[in-house]
Amino acid sequence: MDGFINITSANNIKKTTIDTKFIFFITNCFNILNIIYYL
Repeated sequence: MDGFINITSANNIKKTTIDTKFIFFITNCFNILNIIYYL
């Protein structure tokens, strides 16, 4: 049971890092668009 919990938490950590990278990427795109818009 402990091993199973460790596997699921490891998968959740991987998932959250992917989500964070994705959100970060989207925010970067919006920032670049804003910079272009204001130029």
